[in-house]
Amino acid sequence: NNNLRLHGWLNGTGEAHLESKDNKITFLGADLDLHIDSCALNQQSLGEIDLTGAWSQAENKLIAFVASRLEQKGKVMHPITAQGSLEQGEVAADVKIDDFGLVALEPLVHSFSSHFDGLLGAKLNITGKTSKPSITGKAQLKDCHLLVDRTGVEYTINDSIALNGKEIPYQDFKIFDPEKNSLIVDGIIDYSDLKLLKLNLDASSPNIMLLGAKERDDFY
Repeated sequence: NNNLRLHGWLNGTGEAHLESKDNKITFLGADLDLHIDSCALNQQSLGEIDLTGAWSQAENKLIAFVASRLEQKGKVMHPITAQGSLEQGEVAADVKIDDFGLVALEPLVHSFSSHFDGLLGAKLNITGKTSKPSITGKAQLKDCHLLVDRTGVEYTINDSIALNGKEIPYQDFKIFDPEKNSLIVDGIIDYSDLKLLKLNLDASSPNIMLLGAKERDDFY
């Protein structure tokens, strides 16, 4: 994806396990111990990342562990931690995201927004076939700000969502405008097929800003 750029300095070691028998060499598996310095996603720092893994050729199975460490303003954080396995096309993994800067994802919304920031926290479990995984868990948006360029209104979100493996149910999900008026969203997003998201959402508000003051004169 041209909108997602990962940077860093990679170093580490890899070890292959071989067996020699009857003048024939057989590959048994491999171990990896990798370290990424100054890792960043779209210039959003992830800190240092350690990746360890082991591959078994006989079981056709990969076991891996990923951990990040970021120091900012004297505070140590771990933006991304993950562990799991991949076997016969089946994945089983636990992923934890801790105060990940949403500004890294700003290129994904650049077609309608020039400002997107805030923090994302999540605990997710991923299982099933790699071609169609099941994702369950909970995610929270903290001080999320999204500017809609065409209207000039910046909205704020401080709320959480739950993923049940097929749907994201929304109940009393709140979006605020600059004057603290709220838009209430209820309904579901069906993500059972990640290539074809289905939405069934209702939104209501007694008073929500749709046009910013600067844009009202030249919107048309």
